[in-house]
Amino acid sequence: MKVIFAPDYGDNDYQSCLKKELNLLGIETYPSLRTPFLPILRSFFKVRPDIIHLQWIGTYIFSFNRIFTFIKGFIFIAEIMLCRVFGAKIVWTVHNLYNHEKYHKEIEIFINRILILLSDALFVHSALQREKIKSFYGVKAYEKTITAPEGGYDDVYSMKFS
Repeated sequence: MKVIFAPDYGDNDYQSCLKKELNLLGIETYPSLRTPFLPILRSFFKVRPDIIHLQWIGTYIFSFNRIFTFIKGFIFIAEIMLCRVFGAKIVWTVHNLYNHEKYHKEIEIFINRILILLSDALFVHSALQREKIKSFYGVKAYEKTITAPEGGYDDVYSMKFS
C-alpha cells in the first residue's frame, strides 16, 4: 500500500513517528510535492498512491486575500475530486475545526465541509475532538471520524533532551 502525506514536513515529529510506524506495517509513505501548482494532483500522478493522507490543509488553501484563498480552496477541492476519480482514498487528520488565527475562517469552514464529504475517513486524536467534529460539522462527519490517539514520542524526546 502507498500513502502520500500532504503536506509533508520532513522535520515534523508527529509525521516522522507516524511514517516510521506505517513503514513497519509494510505501508510505503511518500511526501507530497512542494510545488505551487497542483501539488496534490501532481503527487498523485507521480506515486499513484492508494491513499492521500491530508494533514494541515491551510498550506493548500490560504492566500494573502479572501478572493485568492477562495480560488486556491476551489483548486484544492478540484484536485481532491480528481484524485478520488482516479481511485485514491482520501484520509484527513483533523487537527483543528479551523485555524487558530481564524484567518479567512468562513472560507476555510466552507472548504472543510466539502473536504469532509469527499473524505473516506477523518482521524482525530481524542474522543473529545470527535465530539467537537460532530457538534460543529454534523453527524455525517462524525460517522466518518476515527479516534486514533497519537503515539508516544519517547524516541524523539530522548534524542532532543539527552
